[in-house]
Amino acid sequence: MGFRGDAVKVESVQLEALIELFDKQTELKKIRSEHEVLSSGAHLIQKQDDILAVAQEVSAQRSKVEDIERETKRVAGDLELVEKRIEKDLALVNQSTNPKDIQGIQHEMETLTKRKDELETIELEMMESIDDETSKLEQLLEHKRVLENELDSAKAASKSDLASLEGAILELEDKIGKLRASAPEDVLAIFDQRALRGVPIGKLLKSTCGACNMSLTSTALNDLHKVPGDELARCPECTAILVR
Repeated sequence: MGFRGDAVKVESVQLEALIELFDKQTELKKIRSEHEVLSSGAHLIQKQDDILAVAQEVSAQRSKVEDIERETKRVAGDLELVEKRIEKDLALVNQSTNPKDIQGIQHEMETLTKRKDELETIELEMMESIDDETSKLEQLLEHKRVLENELDSAKAASKSDLASLEGAILELEDKIGKLRASAPEDVLAIFDQRALRGVPIGKLLKSTCGACNMSLTSTALNDLHKVPGDELARCPECTAILVR
C-alpha cells in the first residue's frame, strides 16, 4: 500500500465518519483515564492524611487538657488540706493559754498561709491554662469536623462524577460502535492498523497533513492528486489516511 493510494474505494462521508470515530476514540480514552484516576481515590488521600494529622493533634491536645485538669485537682486537694490545717491551728490558738505553744502555732500558720497563697496562685494560673488549652482543643475539633465534611463532600462529588463519566463512556462506546459498523471493513482495517502507531487519519490542509503536521513536498502532492477522488489516499510521511 503506497502513499498515493491503496486502490480502496471510499466515500467522503465515510472518511468524515472515520475522523469522528478517531475523535470519539480519543475522547473515550481521556474519559476512561479520568474514570480510572477518580476511581483510585488518589485525590482523596491528601484530605484523609490531613484529617489523620489533625486527629493526632486532637489526641495530643486532649491529653494535655486532661493532664492540666488532673494537676488542678491535685492542687485543689492540697489547698483544701492547707485551709483545714489553718482552721485547725486557728482553733488551737484560740484555745491555748501557753505563750510558747501559741507562738509555735502562729509560726506554722504563717508558713501555711504562705503555702496557701502559692497554691491559690498556681490554681488560678492552671484554671486560665485549662481555658486556653480547652479552647485550642475545641478549635482543633472544629477544624477536624470541617475537614471531615470536606472529605464527605469530595466523596459525594466523586460518586456523582463517576456516574457521569460512566454514562459518557457508555454513550461514546455506543457511538463508536455505530461509526465502526458504518465503515467499510477494508478501510477500517487500515484505520485500526495505523491507530496502533499514532494518529490514523487527518485532513489535508493545503500541503500539510493533519495527522502528523508535516508539510508535503510538491512531488508528493502531485502524486496525491493523481489518486482518484473515490479511493483511499495516505500520507507519504506517516501513512495516515488523508481526507482531501
